[in-house]
Amino acid sequence: MTVKKDGWIVTIAYEYLFAPSKPWSNEVNLCTLFWQFVFGLFIGWPLSIILVASTLALGTFLGFFVGLRPSILKSDKPTNSAFVPIQSLPKIGKDPILPLYIFLPIGTIVLMWNILKQHWTVIKEFWNALLASQVFIIFAGGILLLTLVLWLLYKIKDTEPAKLLKEYLAAKKSRVCPIVRIE
Repeated sequence: MTVKKDGWIVTIAYEYLFAPSKPWSNEVNLCTLFWQFVFGLFIGWPLSIILVASTLALGTFLGFFVGLRPSILKSDKPTNSAFVPIQSLPKIGKDPILPLYIFLPIGTIVLMWNILKQHWTVIKEFWNALLASQVFIIFAGGILLLTLVLWLLYKIKDTEPAKLLKEYLAAKKSRVCPIVRIE
């Protein structure tokens, strides 16, 4: 079996944030490649996306307090820094007014607390109804997940990942993992 160097399998198996380095040669064991692909698909890439998104969100949120923003959010000149100063802050002299960004979240928290106190019984009733309908939610989620899996299997039946799965299952049945060429 051969796989493309810039195809789905190699990209998912070897190119997420904390991925192992790519194989030195153009040949790799089928079983190793399959499990690298499965790990990258279900753990590596989702975790990488969550880490990058949370870093951007937290950096954006905390950056506003000190007058910074992520450089990726606006087309800037290329920079080595992940965060750049916010240019449009109101200023007194040369210094930007940063307390503006401190009072806004405090006011939001106080407002949310008052709303929560006033509507606590509604929230509690909603939570109880949600717990009571858990069986239905789990059943509907299972049906939805099964439908999604079947649809995905139909859509990817002739792609590289499907061929990798077929080859892996045949190799496991014969108890021999052949070599896969990466081209």
